Amino acid sequence: MNKQFFWKLCFIIIAGSMALYWLIDLLSNHTELRMSHIATEHQQQILAYADQAEKLYLQGDIIALTAYMKKIQQQEQTWASVVQSTLTPLAGTRLSKSYIDEFTLGRDVSWKIHLYFKENPVMGVVFADKTSHFLMQLPARMRPGSYWGITSLVLKIALPVVLLSLLTALLYRHMMQPLRRLEQASRKLSQGDFTARVCTHLGNRNDEFTHVAQTFDAMAQRIGKMVTRQREFIADFSHELRTPITRIEMALACAQSELNSQEMLARIAIEVKGMRKLAEDSLTLAWLDNEEPKASDENFDLVDLLDSILDDGNFEFPDKVISRELPESLLFYGNSRLLGQAFENIIRNALRYAKHEVLLALVIEEDGIVLTIADDGVGVEHQHLADIFKAFYRIPTIQVQTINPGFGLGLALAQRQIIACHGQVFATNRVKSGLKITILLPISGEKCNRQM
Repeated sequence: MNKQFFWKLCFIIIAGSMALYWLIDLLSNHTELRMSHIATEHQQQILAYADQAEKLYLQGDIIALTAYMKKIQQQEQTWASVVQSTLTPLAGTRLSKSYIDEFTLGRDVSWKIHLYFKENPVMGVVFADKTSHFLMQLPARMRPGSYWGITSLVLKIALPVVLLSLLTALLYRHMMQPLRRLEQASRKLSQGDFTARVCTHLGNRNDEFTHVAQTFDAMAQRIGKMVTRQREFIADFSHELRTPITRIEMALACAQSELNSQEMLARIAIEVKGMRKLAEDSLTLAWLDNEEPKASDENFDLVDLLDSILDDGNFEFPDKVISRELPESLLFYGNSRLLGQAFENIIRNALRYAKHEVLLALVIEEDGIVLTIADDGVGVEHQHLADIFKAFYRIPTIQVQTINPGFGLGLALAQRQIIACHGQVFATNRVKSGLKITILLPISGEKCNRQM
């Protein structure tokens, strides 16, 4: 798993946090700077007070100046004063002209006012003689930053909450979109809709949620396949049971009527044996289809396994000739029980349909082991070649030359067993007449990649 969503989430959180800190710092500093300066009209008002006080001072009208200063203090509810500053250097030192020109006892009206100080600062305006000053403690109504406390809370608390809420909403939507799709598909699957899928609705996403969706789709596909197989299996199994049950009922009726009772009992025994074989093969087929088991492998001689099966075939079908093209020995790593049952089913099927001869050949090629089992029967029409490996499938036009024709499970079981051993099996018609079954097995347990 590439953990794409994890890295995407890390990037969003880290980049978003850094961007948020930068934005808050930028807005706070910018807002604080703008709110720290005295309003222009208040600056002009202070300069106007100083200009009028300077005029009265230069006219020498101390009484008028005193009255004017009292008026300012009463009007602004603060203190104001006109003072002189005398700078006397000591110990032979001197003051530079630029310092004397810029010297002030109070703050210039254009300077920044610290919003965190409780006391209002003293504002100062230098008169033209450079030694007289107008001083006034900044009136409360003129102090900037009246709403700085609320503004600071908005910038440092409300703004991060809003932005983080938006980011959380986006992340939630991004995560919940595939989860909602998964929930909808799960609900459809629980209601019996086995076509429900998730990946088709996720677009071009390729993260952890996509892997979960792929796992769900694979599960839904397998469940749908299993349920479909089970339904077909139950329908076919019940259909196949009707015929032997009907024959058993007829034989019982004849036996009870004392009509060929011994022959009817023998017939019942044959049918019961066939039904037992049907039940065993059906359970094995269902197990292979639904469980898809992994075969436990072992070392064994493939030629010895085939020889034992062919000897049984010679005994059961003495009127048929079995031609063998086998090496002296061939060590194979696989499951002897599954392969043995598959070979036996295919060989018995070939002997059952053969007219005179069955040819069996085993060769080793570069990409695997090839086993062919061919008979000289009538063969199978081309459109039915793939169907003969389906459970309970029988070609109605072919007449079997045995009393018990079987239930159409032999080749289906053989195919599942060979696939469980990482092999492949397919059927073709011989050039002259008859059917040839080809089995491909991997060499030394390697999976065979040849296409059917």
